[in-house]
This record gives sequence, structure tokens and C-alpha cells, in this order.
Amino acid sequence: MTEAVARPGDPVTVRTSKGTVRGVARPGSIAFYGIPFAEPPAGPAAWESPRRRDAWAGVRDAQHPGPTPQRRPFMDVTTVPEPSIPGDDTLSVNVFTPSPEISGTGLPVLVWFHGGGYIAGSPSSPWYDGSAFCRDGIVVVSASYRLGFVGFGDVEGAAPNRAVQDWIAALEWVRDEIRAFGGDPARVTIAGQSAGGGAVTTLLGVPAAQGLFHGAIAQSPAIGLIDEATARATSAKVAAELGAPTTAEALSLLDEDTVLDAQQAVLAADSTLDNQVRSAFSTARSAGTEFGPVRDGQLVRYDAEEAAERGIGTDKPLLIGATAHDFNMTAWGSAPRLAQDGAVEFLTAHGIEPDAAVAYAEAQALQSAQDALGQLTTDTTFRRRVDAFARLPRTAGTWVYDFRWRSPTVGIAIHCIELPFVWDLMDAPTVPALVGEAPPRQLADRMHAAWVAFIRDGDPGWAAFTPTEPAGQVFDDEIRVVSDPFAAARLIRPSTAGTTHATSPAA
Repeated sequence: MTEAVARPGDPVTVRTSKGTVRGVARPGSIAFYGIPFAEPPAGPAAWESPRRRDAWAGVRDAQHPGPTPQRRPFMDVTTVPEPSIPGDDTLSVNVFTPSPEISGTGLPVLVWFHGGGYIAGSPSSPWYDGSAFCRDGIVVVSASYRLGFVGFGDVEGAAPNRAVQDWIAALEWVRDEIRAFGGDPARVTIAGQSAGGGAVTTLLGVPAAQGLFHGAIAQSPAIGLIDEATARATSAKVAAELGAPTTAEALSLLDEDTVLDAQQAVLAADSTLDNQVRSAFSTARSAGTEFGPVRDGQLVRYDAEEAAERGIGTDKPLLIGATAHDFNMTAWGSAPRLAQDGAVEFLTAHGIEPDAAVAYAEAQALQSAQDALGQLTTDTTFRRRVDAFARLPRTAGTWVYDFRWRSPTVGIAIHCIELPFVWDLMDAPTVPALVGEAPPRQLADRMHAAWVAFIRDGDPGWAAFTPTEPAGQVFDDEIRVVSDPFAAARLIRPSTAGTTHATSPAA
């Protein structure tokens, strides 16, 4: 990296093995945007494995965010601001590195995979600016990857799990290039939230990824794999919408808007209240998830349990957790369509034994059917799976957190709310709309410091979680360690087949 101290706004150049990039200095850090790690996935290449980037001549400008795989946002208004930037060169990384005067070399590295339900999201969100981590001596890399049907769909003649291959290609870029930005490839922690957290838990079980990172952070992760039969069934739905076979050859002839329209039609058809209720009462991985990592028997061979039994990824320290009400908001519009029952009546009407329904409603402070559907969706999608993943056998430590601080604007600890605290970006765009004008400064200080400690030392600073002593750190107005933080989420155990299943309230 350039030796001279750069002033904010000055261009800064770094030479990589593929060519020179020009970033921009900011107070305390330098940002490089849109550095490609693979050739553009356009045309036929959209359905192929990522191909390593060819070298370029001259200096490549990296002062502004590059094109994104996201062409359409998740919805009109999203909690996390996620820009869609046009262009074909979508497989890239953003790098944030401490200024030369505070950096040196051999710094720990955080590689971030964004969320967005595997169908949306952007690595260039202002919520993922690495300035605060740079302040604490950490190099940050945010990576893009192909999304939705293009990234994960079952396509005849196409490479399987193209997005998973993108994750690995981005990590290979980090291994090969991060020294030039002050980072140490032997001190890489992968992290992500929601679908990005699912990327982390998936990569923990992928043999081909094991030498590319040394620690993992999964925030409200979408844990689990889609089986091949479900992936084929979803592909058939897309084919029906397209009126054409989902083969790599046929799809290469279509423009991306046509494919996105078909994808959206499939998603819309599955987003009914009946399907939401069915998903809430099911532990099936495919429930409510059309696209995501597929257990293909090649690259992605093992589910979490089998990977742990084989010792794959268990040598890496893990920080994992969720928010108290991750997906409760998905039921907010359902009240007019639900029977006007209380929470217990709703649960028992769907096959939950009365004692279990009462215990769950009391433990989660549920009043209405809408409350019950929202909390059950949160617990089924995130909290039970986080708890189960944390209990898998590991040779390295596992640390669990539970974010319970309620937004003063929406009233719950909603999905994504922990992000500005983790990244210590309380003034980033739209953050005040979520956390209010006076969020607790201590919460950001403690949470960010814990993530820094974990990335730097492999220990966030509280007791590790074990199945016999399941300790977890609660982040709330009072920050404290508690025993078994996700116990309430286990009071009801839905079936694996998607039908209702009555259980006792025993954990």
C-alpha cells in the first residue's frame, strides 16, 4: 500500500496481482469499491462457475460502488438501504482498510456476506461501511454473489450452487490479495446476517472452503440446505412461468428481466397466508424459502449435523445469535385474515397441545393469533435453528448472543436491528428511523467491541456455549449473560413435514 499518509478525499492506489486499483481516503480508513474477483457473469456465463478475473492494464478506478447482482430490491422500502447499481461486472468486493498511519500489516480480516433472503441485498449498503472496524485495526471486505434463480436455481447444463461458488471465489481473492491491503489471510473471519448468515453456516460445512477462513460469525442466519427434489420443483415452477425449459442454453437467450419476472411470479404465488402458517408450523428447510444453497452432492454435500459429525468446520470459533423478534413483522398484515382468536386458541387450533400452547404463550408474552404467528415464524426460521446449531459438537468454542433491545419506533427487536450496533454506524442513512434518535450508546460500544474481540482473538468476552452449560450474552438495556437464552423458542416443536405437531412444553 502507498506509504504516504493520505488526506480525506485523496486517491490511493494499491497494486494487486491482476492490476492496480485506485481507492479513496476517508478519515481513518481507505475505501476501495467494486474490485472484481471474477469475470462478469453475463450471458451464458450467468449459469457457469465464476471464472477468475483476467489482469487489466492501467489503473482501475475503485472510488465508487460497482454494479450489483441485485437488479430489484427485496421490496419498495427495506430496513437496510440496499442500492441496485446497473452493469455486468457484478462479482466484486469492497475493501475498507485502516489508514497507513494506524494499520501496518498482518491485520485481522472480516469478510461480510450481505442478507436479502438469497434473492436481494447489496454489498454496498452504507450499513456495511467498514470505518468503525478499521478504526479498531480490522480490514473489512464485503462481497457480492449471484442471487435468486440465477444464483441457486436448478438449471440443466449449468454449474450447481453458483452463488456458493461465488462465495468461495471471493474468499480465494481474499487469500491471494488481502496482504496488499494490510490484511493477514491467516486471520480471516467470515460473517453475515440473515441469508448472509446462511452463507456462513453453509461454508462451515463445505469441505472446499475450509482453508479459506479461520472464524465465523452468523447473525440471524438462514440455517439449512434445500434438497435437490425441492430445487427441481421450484425450477419447474419457473419454467412454467417462462414457458420455456430451464436449461442453461435456453436461459442464456433470455434477458434478465424476463427471468426476474418469472422468479417474482413464483415468489408471489408462494407468499400466501396459508403458506406462512404452514411454514411457521414446520421445520422443513424449504418452508418459505424457494432459493438458497442446495445439497447437491458435489460442492455442498453435508447438512450441518453431518458436517459436524465429520469434523468439517468444527475447528473454527463461532459467534452465533439472533434477535428476539426477527420475523414477527411478517404477521403484522395478517390480523384481518386470521380468526379473532387469542394466541393459545390459534396454537391449539393448529394441533399444539393446550399445555404446550399455554406455556409458549406465557413465555413469549403472546396475546393474539397475530402475535403467535409472528413469534412462531421467528422461532421456526431463526431461534430454534440457532440453538440447534450452537449445540453441534465443535472442537473450537461457540459463543451465543441474543439481541433483545426493542426499537422505540417499531416496538420489537426486529430483523436487522442489531446491524448498526455491530458496525457502530448509528448515524448511517435510515438508522435513526429504526433505532430512534437516542439509541443506547453503551449497547453499540459493547456489541461492536465484542465483535472486534472475536475477529481479533476468537473470543467475544463472555462464557462459551456448551450443551451442558448453554450460556449466552443478552444485548438489551441491561447487558448480561444468561443460561439457555433460546429456551422459550423450544417450547413448541413443529413437525419436519410441515404438518402440525403437538408436543409437551419440555425443552
